[in-house]
Amino acid sequence: MKILITGARSYVAYYWALALKDKHEVIFADSMAMAYCRFAPFKAAFFKVAPPAQDFWGFRKDLVELVLNEAVDLIIPTCEEVFFISAFKNELPCKVFCADHALLATLHNKFTVFETLGFARAVKFPETQLIRQRSDVDRSFNSILKPVFSRFGAKIITDISLAEQAKLDVSFQWVQQRRLTGRSLCNYAIALDGRMLGHVCYHARHRIKHSSALYLEPMENEAITNFTRAFIAKHNYTGQIAFDFIQTDDGRVTADLSQNLAQADLGVYVIECNPRGTSGIHLMDLSTIAPALFEDGPAIQNHPEPVAFKFPLRMYRCLKLLETRVGAFFGAELKRARDVLSHPTHPVSCLATPAALVELLWRRLRRGIKLTEASTYDIEWNGEKLPEGAPAGSFSYWLESESDREVVYRYGVSGKELGLIHLDRMTGGYHLLEVAQGDEGGVEGEALGQLLVQAP
Repeated sequence: MKILITGARSYVAYYWALALKDKHEVIFADSMAMAYCRFAPFKAAFFKVAPPAQDFWGFRKDLVELVLNEAVDLIIPTCEEVFFISAFKNELPCKVFCADHALLATLHNKFTVFETLGFARAVKFPETQLIRQRSDVDRSFNSILKPVFSRFGAKIITDISLAEQAKLDVSFQWVQQRRLTGRSLCNYAIALDGRMLGHVCYHARHRIKHSSALYLEPMENEAITNFTRAFIAKHNYTGQIAFDFIQTDDGRVTADLSQNLAQADLGVYVIECNPRGTSGIHLMDLSTIAPALFEDGPAIQNHPEPVAFKFPLRMYRCLKLLETRVGAFFGAELKRARDVLSHPTHPVSCLATPAALVELLWRRLRRGIKLTEASTYDIEWNGEKLPEGAPAGSFSYWLESESDREVVYRYGVSGKELGLIHLDRMTGGYHLLEVAQGDEGGVEGEALGQLLVQAP
């Protein structure tokens, strides 16, 4: 099987490749030229594609051409490009390992995500309300504000003062959520057709303030495992899914918690969802992923030891930008953790990180944005309505004639010379007999041919 892994800038994409490369041919794509996976030590082609956030139709065209030219069987998105790919995945002549766009969009939204969780009994939900204007903010309870669509903990307001409320940027929506005190937990799961193939839960022991975890301590939590399995079954989920949780210290949230929410038992609260790849994959035994996904093998297994991004962790510790206090046993913690950035058998070239950093710094300077924003601005989706169907003046198709042996379709743009697609009912194949005007290289005709052959 030939597998295209998108979001090649990410370590998640690299670990997916490590998991699949022995039994399948892996190729990479990204809108970032110096993507991390471009420097993979094993043979794997890399393709640069248009940035989906700025050029949706260019991205779609690049992906369709790539799938056709490389005879791709499966696409595995790993970053936020999944929201764009899911919007046209049914138009692609290959399988895509992700859920439908409507569900992904609901999960990505920090307010509507809770609409999908009404079935859950194993976990709890913090009081959360939508903020459309400054007057919607309720300062009567201990809470935080965060944008409805965000990543890396960007723009979180932890102290909702009158001054902060007055200058709140309402050009986009926010959520106000009750502040929870306790331990930050995360999970990550791989699912196929409503079955949980693998699941890992971990404590984000050391993390950048309000942002990514740099030290992941695996742990078991029955409530989180049961919740995730139920979610996947309820939504017949396919793809990668991750949630953030807070496990409260003593079952109570804060001193000002209302009586109806106070619990005597230890509470696990769902905070938000990341319906895409996350660092949780680094805790999984990569050799067990392909058999579980493609061969109906046993469940994906996990490694017992923690993992860490050791160099960034040391750097952020020196800069005093970690959210948690680093104790006297920091050195011992690092020693027992596997380093995500230095795989023992397939380390990436030492040029990978500097090359990617140079490109990100150029983006930052060129656009006047933060470095973290530069790493995602071309792939991030913030709830914008994506185009449906084909762009104005693009290709449509319709039935020309049919018999017991064949079906003939016309395709093209109205007012221009049309193309001809012939489907052979005896062989189950197709032929692009005539290329429509404007269909450079017959890309659209080939894509339509493959889709029509696969149609019931």
